[in-house]
Amino acid sequence: MGTQGASGLKKITIGSNASKVMEKSNIPVLLIPEKFQWKLPENIVFTTAFKRTDRNALSFAFEFIRLYGALVTFVNLEKPNEQNYSEEGENFETYAFSLQREYSGSKIQFRRLKTKSIANTMETLHDEIPYDMLIMARGKLSFLDRFFQKSFTKEMACITTQPLLVIPQR
Repeated sequence: MGTQGASGLKKITIGSNASKVMEKSNIPVLLIPEKFQWKLPENIVFTTAFKRTDRNALSFAFEFIRLYGALVTFVNLEKPNEQNYSEEGENFETYAFSLQREYSGSKIQFRRLKTKSIANTMETLHDEIPYDMLIMARGKLSFLDRFFQKSFTKEMACITTQPLLVIPQR
């Protein structure tokens, strides 16, 4: 799906049409920014919080990644006061090791980035780790969470300058 993005007041009040479709879709959505000149992706970044639900998105993501033979970098963003464990208890080393075994033969690397603001880091992630495509697993926010928490995938759909593949968690 093509996207023109949204910024400023437009992003706050209505967001982008593409982000609305992506938020409601039960199937993966590939968003292509209007000014992006398509090329085969060589470097793909998959952001992860080490959750088992992220792993459910991996089988689809790896089918897509293998089409291009791209290098995939799994990136975990963590705040300095957070521990290296997710709610489900997987840690960075365990997660990395299990993915390397499960997807041997694929070009994989792992990065952990400490950040004070995950949202700000997501906006500038391309500067830190250059990529041709970003993959995110879209979680579901509860009714109350939607009032207090921003959707990172929706935020990225509005501001991305690179293709964004959003895979809904099942």
